Amino acid sequence: MNELDKSKVLEAIKECVSFVFGKIEKEPFDKEKIIEAYNEHQFDGFDDDLKLDSSKFIDRKKIPKIKFTITSKDIEELKSDGLLVEKDGGTFFSPFIANAEFPVGKKVDPLIRLMYAVLWKNGDLLKVSRIISGITKTPADLNPQGFVFQQFGKFLADPGEPIIDQHVMRVFKIYKTWQTNHDVDLEPFFKKGMTNSDANAYIAWVKDIVHNKNASRDDIDEILFALGKAAKKLWQKTKPKNKVG
Repeated sequence: MNELDKSKVLEAIKECVSFVFGKIEKEPFDKEKIIEAYNEHQFDGFDDDLKLDSSKFIDRKKIPKIKFTITSKDIEELKSDGLLVEKDGGTFFSPFIANAEFPVGKKVDPLIRLMYAVLWKNGDLLKVSRIISGITKTPADLNPQGFVFQQFGKFLADPGEPIIDQHVMRVFKIYKTWQTNHDVDLEPFFKKGMTNSDANAYIAWVKDIVHNKNASRDDIDEILFALGKAAKKLWQKTKPKNKVG
């Protein structure tokens, strides 16, 4: 695509983001009606790219909704059982899980060992501390990535808490910036990550919509996730393909 095409893509993305957020903020909340109205709208020739179809939504067969909760009491019980330990200002998995050096009378459930192995293989063992800080509402000075996991911990303890995702945050930032600056260049939004301030603003916005519109947090999340994914996929088409030679 040339620069003119990129400009048209950015305008289409601004329009689709504004359309969805306008529906959410100004009309009675109805997930299906929002999606239907959006898919019937014309977005400057990019209708097929921006369409919110099944490919844009989370595949619930692969990633089902989490319906369980984890409480501060659960964390304390895991500490009492020796599965979690406090160190370096956080709460982490006990070394005895990996070392298989279980205290007398203690046994680690095979499911725990399996989940531990998955985290170990992905290099994610330390992230549990950030999630636990959210579950227990323990203050922590975290970078944006850590903030995302802490907020996920808050969701695990209270399903009313929003989940933060890159696709959702992308369109939220575009919308909020575009409200005050219609000439803003959207390209940086597809390159830079979020800040903790961005995340806090989104959390407050979702809670306000849920409270004032009697909306479902899950429905808001699903719509914005699909919208953010659609916007990113269209934006990626403005990038030159690597030549093989």
